[in-house]
Parts: sequence; structure tokens; C-alpha cells
Amino acid sequence: MSRKYGFVAYIDESGDDGLDKVFPNRSNGSSEWFVLSAVVVRAENENKIGKIQREIISKFKNTQRKYIHYRDLIDAKKQIACSEIGRADLRCFVVMSNKKNMERYRNEKCKKDKNYLYWWCTRLLMERVTEFCESKSIKLYGEYMQ
Repeated sequence: MSRKYGFVAYIDESGDDGLDKVFPNRSNGSSEWFVLSAVVVRAENENKIGKIQREIISKFKNTQRKYIHYRDLIDAKKQIACSEIGRADLRCFVVMSNKKNMERYRNEKCKKDKNYLYWWCTRLLMERVTEFCESKSIKLYGEYMQ
């Protein structure tokens, strides 16, 4: 049976989307940054993601890690991880919002939804991922996948 999709996007976030009190403006505030990212792979490479992760971890000396949490890595291991990701057959997309200048900002059109920053960043991320997948689909398959 043929695939009905050409790409897979793995999406994750870091930080939070709270805007009432933002660190470092407020010592007990929410994270200064909200980051939403996607790693996109061709469907036929979907099963290679675990192998890429294991290869990165295997290059970390003296570790028992089974996962990669970038924030917890020392600089040398961050460099290893980035180099390996840069060599992998995948594409990364990131939307970053520095929230210091948005503290206490209110959008009247969105006042019923306290997660509007999250949804706005999601929209921006998905627009870029979709544009990439569309462009690659035409090059790879000669048309959009049905």
C-alpha cells in the first residue's frame, strides 16, 4: 500500500506562553522566551529519527542518557548535537517570541483565548512547514500527494 503522506513533522515547545508577568522583568514571572519548533522528515525517513537520536547520544562520552534535552547539555554536547542534526536528512523550523516587550499586552480580538500567543506562533510555524512541504512535494513527486 502506498503512503498517503509525504512528510512527518515532529513539533515541540519550550517556555510558556504566559504574558501577565515575564521574567526577568518579574522575578516570579513566566519564561522570557516562548519557542515552538518543528523537525520535518520525508515519510520514507520517518523510521530513521530514532537512529539519528541514538547516533547523537553515542557521541556523548560518559553518558547513560536515552533522550536529548538540549537545555541540560554542556556546550560541547550541544555542538555535537547541532553538528549531527545539521548532517541529517531533515529540515528544522523555529518560531521564537521574546515576551519581555509583550508583558501585559492584550489583544481585544483574542481576549477570550488566553493562549493566543501559542496559537499565533503555531500558525506561523505551520505556514512555513506547509510551504516547505508543498515546494518539496512538487519537486519530489511532480504534484501534490493525493
